[in-house]
Amino acid sequence: MTTIETVRHRAAICGYVSDAVSGEAIAGATVELAAQGLQARTRDDGFYAFLDLPDGSYTLRASAPQLGSTYGTVTAVGVAVASDGSGRPVLDSRGNLALPPTKLSGVVRRSDTMAPIAYADVFLRASLVRTKSNKVGQYSASAVEAGTQTVQVSAPGFTAASQSVTLNAGQSTTTDFTLTPS
Repeated sequence: MTTIETVRHRAAICGYVSDAVSGEAIAGATVELAAQGLQARTRDDGFYAFLDLPDGSYTLRASAPQLGSTYGTVTAVGVAVASDGSGRPVLDSRGNLALPPTKLSGVVRRSDTMAPIAYADVFLRASLVRTKSNKVGQYSASAVEAGTQTVQVSAPGFTAASQSVTLNAGQSTTTDFTLTPS
């Protein structure tokens, strides 16, 4: 007669990987325990887990290579694996990781009065990302592809302007625009 043995795995490090600005889950992100040669991928809801690790302190590194350069990486040092007095795992909240998005933001203003221009169109040509400035002229585009992008800004009653901007993965870049009334 064959006996079946139940194998129980203990969650050691687990958490969610999300966008540091929006808080949205990042599916398919890679979480590494480089010193141990281990990797995990996040599910659709951003969740990942490492099982059955010995008690100790670990360094996690998260990235989203499948999304190109729209995000930077994040490292969490000293993530603890420990058990309580009854042997149950104590999960370290530092396992929740937020990836910094590549972000472009700024203000669109009139060249003659420097007043903000509301609802101007901002277009990043290489990544085909479009956004609009808000009622005080501020615009923001997050989780865009890093690299050199041509940004074109236009608004009714103004001459369009464009500028080349270099975006670095996982960093925020601020570029303001002034439009001349037409």
